[in-house]
Amino acid sequence: MSRLIAVDWDGTITEKDRLQDIAFEFGDPEIVDELDRGLKEGTVTLRDEIVGEYATVRASLEEVIEWTAARTRIRPGFHEFVELAREQGWRLVVVSSGFNELIEPLLEREVIAEHQEPFRPPA
Repeated sequence: MSRLIAVDWDGTITEKDRLQDIAFEFGDPEIVDELDRGLKEGTVTLRDEIVGEYATVRASLEEVIEWTAARTRIRPGFHEFVELAREQGWRLVVVSSGFNELIEPLLEREVIAEHQEPFRPPA
């Protein structure tokens, strides 16, 4: 029996969600705080929060990727899980509300990308 396994990226595959860390490091912390409060209060959608936070980021994509890669750790046991999925013929799909430009380099670094389907950001 074939299985499809969908796994979240930030805080599930990785030990920590880095999306807001990036926004604080390279964007406007006041706007990040304001949007985060709005999300918690239900006045801002997750999409609007992420778009608003990242609109203030002033670093290059390469700089953000380098910063993120230096700080992102894959959760212990995940590599073994990927190997088991491959051996069993299970389809493994990475899902995230994050950015594929930040996720794909880390999947490749961890030699996970060759074992999973191409990353598709949510519509």
